[in-house]
Amino acid sequence: MEGCCRGMQGRIIATIVLSVAWLCFVLLYLAFWTTGLSLFQSVAVFIVSLLVLGGLLGVMWVRWGMKMAEEAAKPKLEAKKK
Repeated sequence: MEGCCRGMQGRIIATIVLSVAWLCFVLLYLAFWTTGLSLFQSVAVFIVSLLVLGGLLGVMWVRWGMKMAEEAAKPKLEAKKK
């Protein structure tokens, strides 16, 4: 179970770091880079950046979830073989 927690710890740290980095990007973008863009373009950049963040975090957490599901299924499969 310790390997589970170590893998989760790294993912939690990565989630926090990516979320803070995204928030910094959005704040810097709104402060400095929106001058030449319309409101629609600014909203599009915000949505696309949020989708990229969600995709990165989703892939990271889905991989962990699939690994945990596989480990949870091992005892059940071994019990069926007996």
